[in-house]
Amino acid sequence: VMLMPIYTPYKKSVATVAFTHSASLEPNATNFSFSSVDIGTASSDRKVVVAGMVSGGGTGTISGCTLDGSAMTENVKPAIDGEGQCAIFEIEVSSGTSATVVLQNTGSKGWGAIAVFALTGAALTATNTTSTTGDTTPNSTITIPAGGVAVGCTTAVFSSGSGTKSATWSGLTERFDSSVDSNGSCATACSDAFASTETNRAISCTLNTTPAQATMALCSWGPA
Repeated sequence: VMLMPIYTPYKKSVATVAFTHSASLEPNATNFSFSSVDIGTASSDRKVVVAGMVSGGGTGTISGCTLDGSAMTENVKPAIDGEGQCAIFEIEVSSGTSATVVLQNTGSKGWGAIAVFALTGAALTATNTTSTTGDTTPNSTITIPAGGVAVGCTTAVFSSGSGTKSATWSGLTERFDSSVDSNGSCATACSDAFASTETNRAISCTLNTTPAQATMALCSWGPA
């Protein structure tokens, strides 16, 4: 009897990204503490990603982010622009479904906001990062590996005027968009997963009113 070998079809690795939580605070604080933050479904390969956005209250810059007291790894942080800045952090967390996130700064800021994402099947560290500073319509390009994911965020600051400010993303799907203070500053974030390699994918964030300045941070991860 001839036994035929059994072949298992090759299955490409893929990463997933889920938007799990957003919040903003306007207390003029150095550290913004967000409790009961949804960090997604527990998984042995879960990575929690926090996009942090701040502005106002002086020239203090983002200095770090913690999740339940553990320091997160800073992936990308553009230079402060006026009083606005954003950054993207990550940490491996296999257990639990909620946590306290603290977005830290070197000085008092007028407001702080976070957008939180849960990644599974992703590489241990971000594959690619990029950022821009000073653009009224922040835009950049980033390469996302096949089976990978991308996360982005923008802080936009306006010179005067109240009213609702909002953003429209191109190249990634908007997940969070909020006027976060009485002057109408905007915090916004986006994410997507990609089956095929995206080489130098163009990403832009257009505000409904031209800002005085805006900063953007982008990260991509390949599959593990």
